[in-house]
Amino acid sequence: SRFALGTLPLQGRDEVTLDLSAFPRRIHELVDRWAEARPEALAVIDYDGRRSTWRDVRAAVDRAAAHLQEAGVRGGDRVLILLENSLAAIAAIMACSRLEAWAVALNARLAGPEVDRIRAHCEPRAVVCTDAVSPDAPVDLL
Repeated sequence: SRFALGTLPLQGRDEVTLDLSAFPRRIHELVDRWAEARPEALAVIDYDGRRSTWRDVRAAVDRAAAHLQEAGVRGGDRVLILLENSLAAIAAIMACSRLEAWAVALNARLAGPEVDRIRAHCEPRAVVCTDAVSPDAPVDLL
């Protein structure tokens, strides 16, 4: 097994021991696993009511990973992700996992100067953002 047993202390409760060998090495592997096991099962209901299956999610991750690779993202790179809670955000984060890049996920409602400071600090290879934001989100961030 590539993972050891882990013990998690719970506040005010007994400790729980988990066999971490059952967990995937990278988070995107969960999407792949569920897309194989239950491709037509509902996975996500997006902010606009659009329903996506696990097959749809995996396809979105595949597309996002291809776009990031075209942008030059490689393992170890950081990718700044500034999106509303959505299938696009899930796909971007999982695509980073697939490419072994680091997802730097930010709240789309951060102020421009906050985003600028984080972007300067993390020095991302790529930035993933959208122009389709909620009315509460600042639109002049990048």
